[in-house]
Amino acid sequence: MSTGQESQQKSPLRREWTWLGEYDTTRLMVTHDPPALGDTLSAGLHSRSVRLKAENHARFASTLRENGIEVRTLGDLLMELGERSALRKFITDQLVLETDDQVGAPLTEEELDDFRERMVDGMTEAQLVQALTHQLRLRIGRRPSSGKLEVRSFEVSPLASLLELRLAIVTRECAVIGGKHTSPLHHRLMYLMLECLGLRRIVSLPPPLRLHGGDFIPAGPDLIFHGTGRVTDEASVRYMLGKHVFDVPRAAMVRDLFDRDPTRPCLDSVMKLLTCDTIALLRSVVGEDNPRRRLVTEFVRVSLREYRPVRLSVELHRYLLENDWNVVLVDSVSGICNLGDGKLLCGDPELCKQLNEFGAEHDSQIQATHLEFEGTEHKHDLLFHRRSLCFRVPSEHQAHFEAPDPEQHPWATDLEVPRPASPTQLAKDLTQLRLEEDEEPTVVHEPHLSPRVEFDMLAEPLASLASSPPASIRLSRLLSSQDGDSDSESDAPKAADSLDTKTPQARHGAYPQRERGMHMPRRSRSSSLGSTSAVERILSSANLNIGAEAVSSPTPPPAVAAVTPPEHIQTSSAVMMVAPVGFCRNEETALDNFFMCDVDDPMVELERRALAEFGALHRELTSRGVCVLVYSAERFQGTPDAVFPNNWVSAHSADELGESVLVLYPMATESRRRERRQNIIGDLQEAYSRSVGFTQWEFSDVPHYLEGTGVLVLDRVRRIAYAAKSKRCYWRIALKWANSLGYRLVFFRAYDQQDRPIYHTNVMMFVGFSVAVVCLESVTRPEEREKLVSTLSSSHEIVEITHEQVLHFCGNLLEVRSDVDNRRYICMSSCAYNAFTEEQRATLLRHTDGIIHSPIPTIEKIGGGSVRCMLAELP
Repeated sequence: MSTGQESQQKSPLRREWTWLGEYDTTRLMVTHDPPALGDTLSAGLHSRSVRLKAENHARFASTLRENGIEVRTLGDLLMELGERSALRKFITDQLVLETDDQVGAPLTEEELDDFRERMVDGMTEAQLVQALTHQLRLRIGRRPSSGKLEVRSFEVSPLASLLELRLAIVTRECAVIGGKHTSPLHHRLMYLMLECLGLRRIVSLPPPLRLHGGDFIPAGPDLIFHGTGRVTDEASVRYMLGKHVFDVPRAAMVRDLFDRDPTRPCLDSVMKLLTCDTIALLRSVVGEDNPRRRLVTEFVRVSLREYRPVRLSVELHRYLLENDWNVVLVDSVSGICNLGDGKLLCGDPELCKQLNEFGAEHDSQIQATHLEFEGTEHKHDLLFHRRSLCFRVPSEHQAHFEAPDPEQHPWATDLEVPRPASPTQLAKDLTQLRLEEDEEPTVVHEPHLSPRVEFDMLAEPLASLASSPPASIRLSRLLSSQDGDSDSESDAPKAADSLDTKTPQARHGAYPQRERGMHMPRRSRSSSLGSTSAVERILSSANLNIGAEAVSSPTPPPAVAAVTPPEHIQTSSAVMMVAPVGFCRNEETALDNFFMCDVDDPMVELERRALAEFGALHRELTSRGVCVLVYSAERFQGTPDAVFPNNWVSAHSADELGESVLVLYPMATESRRRERRQNIIGDLQEAYSRSVGFTQWEFSDVPHYLEGTGVLVLDRVRRIAYAAKSKRCYWRIALKWANSLGYRLVFFRAYDQQDRPIYHTNVMMFVGFSVAVVCLESVTRPEEREKLVSTLSSSHEIVEITHEQVLHFCGNLLEVRSDVDNRRYICMSSCAYNAFTEEQRATLLRHTDGIIHSPIPTIEKIGGGSVRCMLAELP
């Protein structure tokens, strides 16, 4: 019997599997090879530390076997692959040869290839196992006497980190490999191992997406938890949601937006699923006011390839309780190993006792056993558990996604789900994911063939909208908009700036029947003032689409603008914020933003501090009843200023303009143009009936710019826009903007103490409903200052600030409104708050119900912007 046949006959893994969740009975665990637990093969294999690791490894494996679990080491598992030629080719390819040509003729490529093959062919089975799990680097040369090749020195580096890296997740549909931070060698070895486990559908995320297996927690047939943050990108989860990877009705994306602590890198370092109704949650991340809190966005599957969010930004602990989970708060979850059926192994005896007491108190099936390890704190080194209900292996050589059978997968039918209506609460309803339905998955592996990666399959979800006009039909209509308004100037592109991009027929339907733990969205109260947001109008005027039947929903009477208080036109109860992932000094914008400072701190530290400041401001707003729609930048996008979204987009309600309008603006730098991401724009387009784009000015022969509400300070009630001329505020675009939206422009020139143009108007000026803040010292021309004062004073009380106060961002303010009680607040940084005098603060408080301030020193110092820049209003 051949080796391949023998291997296939003894392997029990080639069979059908189904899948439920993390709490299912474990059938198999994959662990490291004990010798590979050392630093290298050549370093201290008999040292006490390595010996203890091997003994603990053996104790752990023995305990697993006593519980009826099959234990396979990585090396043994790979040796069971039927095609030994694939393994030998892998070893040959990863064998690094460095030549020493001091003696004899130089080595040819043919000689090196022949040397590699002879070395691999001469290896015993034990040596093959070691070669599979280690990176070998040999320095070879010719013998002076015979000219034959010999090994002069060697280095052996283990791939023991492979399982700890946890590059893959396994669902009942496929195995997904991701990990931009890992080497191709790790990826190839992972392919081989997954193939040994019987998988025939192995998919790789296209770069630059990242994925970590520790962020994936299956929680039954109807729900998965997927973390994002330090090691998994949100873009990766959105991408997989659109590729039919999970095949569950609901997906809860647990977002680490504020913490990013290296001791809590993954979701499974924060929570562990214990049973079908019990979760262990890390105590240190619990609480609405906790700076380390996690926020949950819950998606519901509405069609074959579309998930729609029904809840956004819910604190993790509250989300679990509202979904009927039993939650046990613990000080650490890293020492818990779930064997299924309620059986747990714990390295901490106190934790073991706590879990057993909790199980007895709540009549749960928890049976925690303390497993003691000698000399070191044990961190079990498994890749994933193979359960009786783990995943279903498709047919042989299947290398593409197939539409599921509707009889077996009832969610495969195109049931459409309506979003819950809520006054102005766009942050609770907007879709986080907009993938094109005709995209194909990136399948990169077939059995026994070399992996191939199709990088072009990333497509629109991550496409940059900056370097060239986008390919998406929807966005190309927006960014290349045309209207009848002509411009005869030679430097203006032949395009006007308005078009109607109403979204396709709204998707609606019936909510699925509530299952255990399934939280159905609640409809919020209607506005007692009679005005409705753009979101409400879209929701209430759309049709219900259930299967092939369409039922018209009643259309509410149109909103009456007269009953809307004017202060509600000026202030918004919903804002958009973008988490500053990848935050650092932007050298492009620093050329004319003189508020930015240079520091030597590493980017990781700057990002950590900026995220903490972002989280504190987010909490200050939400605690006052302001709805916050939170997106996150990604490091690979190269958008260090993404935390300032108000510069590239503005939104206008029907109460302000007669129809709801979304406006996109031309940005001066490439990095800032990349902030216009398709998923954000697509979400916002669904809530506004018309889109106006000016971004074609970036592609004109002489590019010009108008950076949103950074350069346009708006009096929305009276439709007056105040603008300080600068490189980022081109007057021709501003005039076209005013004509399109029906605004009147008040232009002036403003300079700092060094007589340099102020780059953005909103750092020296703020306009609320009845109060305004302005640095009149910076407006040097008397006629412009007089016009500015006369226009403002006719409707606002003016608070005059100095150049010094401008440097503390006292002009960078925004007035917002609570969606709970309609109280109005002025938002500012703590730096600005402290720079105001008592008299100035008293004036601001006379016109509002309070001041919201939060310290953001890192964002102000490095980014050169403050609180107003961080908030894009969504009226």
